[in-house]
Amino acid sequence: MKTFLILSFFSTVFFCQALFSALPSPEPVSKNITSGAPNAKKGGTLTYEAYEPNHINPINFDQAGSIEILTNWLFESLLDTDLKSGNNIPCIAEKWAISKDGLEFVFWINPNAKWFDGKAITTEDVKFSFEVYSMEGANSPVRKSQAEEFSKIEIIDSHTIKFTAKKRLFSNFEFLASSIIMPKHLYYYTDPEKLARNEYTRLPKGSGPYIIQSWEKGDQAVMTKNPNWWGASLAQNQGAYNFDKIIIKYVRDPQIAFERLKKGDLDYMPIRIGNTELWRQTKSDKSFTSGEIKALAVQSRLQQGYGLIGFNTQNAIFKDKAVRMALLRAVNRDEIIEKSLDGLAQIPMGPLFSVDNFNGKFKTLNYDPATASKELNALGWKDSDGDYILDKGGKPFSFTVLVPNARIEKEMLFIQNYWKNIGINANIKIMEYSSWRQLQDERRFDAIANGKSRTLKPWSVDPYSEWHSDNLPNGLKNYYGYSNPKVDQLIISARQEFDAKKRKKILDEVNDIIADEHILLQYSESKYSLHGINSKIVLPNVDGKNWYPYDLGMKYWYRK
Repeated sequence: MKTFLILSFFSTVFFCQALFSALPSPEPVSKNITSGAPNAKKGGTLTYEAYEPNHINPINFDQAGSIEILTNWLFESLLDTDLKSGNNIPCIAEKWAISKDGLEFVFWINPNAKWFDGKAITTEDVKFSFEVYSMEGANSPVRKSQAEEFSKIEIIDSHTIKFTAKKRLFSNFEFLASSIIMPKHLYYYTDPEKLARNEYTRLPKGSGPYIIQSWEKGDQAVMTKNPNWWGASLAQNQGAYNFDKIIIKYVRDPQIAFERLKKGDLDYMPIRIGNTELWRQTKSDKSFTSGEIKALAVQSRLQQGYGLIGFNTQNAIFKDKAVRMALLRAVNRDEIIEKSLDGLAQIPMGPLFSVDNFNGKFKTLNYDPATASKELNALGWKDSDGDYILDKGGKPFSFTVLVPNARIEKEMLFIQNYWKNIGINANIKIMEYSSWRQLQDERRFDAIANGKSRTLKPWSVDPYSEWHSDNLPNGLKNYYGYSNPKVDQLIISARQEFDAKKRKKILDEVNDIIADEHILLQYSESKYSLHGINSKIVLPNVDGKNWYPYDLGMKYWYRK
């Protein structure tokens, strides 16, 4: 019996040794990690304006407003991002590894990591945080599809976990590294109703620096410091999260928010690109000229969004690339940027990368309505009945542009008038967003207009869902009916490439091809992100700028 126990013991030891020796070696971690001011003053309240989410359920969140609360203040992920370099740095995981074949990912959990209630974060929590998206009651289709890219999640021990992917994709690691980790003891339910709606889906609690006290739709969210926050000792959190309380105000009217900022009711508000009139006011308003409120035009390394009209290539009018080119030539984008956007934008160079991150060969078309008219006439589009509208085969060149909100109406009216000047009748139809979204998803449109964000980090771009032909069926994200075998092949090659520089080079070619197809009429791209901040808030000084290359750095702010 003793012999059996001894052999069993040694078998277990050898098995564990073999298991650990089979794990890939951890990635090197930079010791030069960005932190805040060592003399940052603690205390006080930060009150600011942000988008209002429909809910803040950490299992199902998908809106900018919910991301703002959950990822910035309440929860943490396996890895964090250094705000200067953009590199991955430790957070809940103190180290990580990727196998040579790009299929296995190992994370070692920091033994000091704790939830808000003082309980240790374990690999059981990490495993649950990815399996939950496939549980009945969860409603997060994008994260579910990402989680289903993995064939196996193995708990090696309470602080070591290994993920095995079905296929080699660079995005697998980014998904694992950046997803919020949730406490299993609070969120695990076999009852789908309880999983979807419970005390902690309404007022979420995690391991982050703050705990939410209240969240009222149409009003505000209030958060206070987490007394059990374990992460204060991490290098990136030195001089960070200095306020005792965070209050996020939901103010639907930007002008009202602007007035509250000037009165001191708000410490900070973003001035979104559609609200250029507010930026004009910062040039002359006494609150700004006196220095009481500071206006920041931030040009970081993060990608900017753009304004677009997308053409349904399944529509007979838009199937011909030459027609799409003529539509673009007819639009004076420089004039739109100057007169409607106050010069705060620039002409985009394709859908994947901001102008600052563009390294391709694509050459955009210049404003040339005379050439646009000649091109359309050569294609058979002529005004045969004298009604000032081009026609072909008895059908007028007439279509409808669906617009999801009135914010971009001014730009749409400019474009409508440019097209009218060359004989094209474009009807601008402003709709409620959910109805617009349904028509977009079902590809029941001639053309759609919108403002679109890009993947913030250029090396994280993955155009598969929007531009690969696998996603042509209705309900998926290839909204414009685009199909190009070469683009499909390049996208797959990019997804399998883990070297960021090599991947970017492949995607530069993808961007060139799609841009040259003119599926999108991209009429503007933000030059800056604009912000108004009370001068009582002390901002970081990063090489003479008040922001970091990869973030505004709100976590390092403090009050004078």
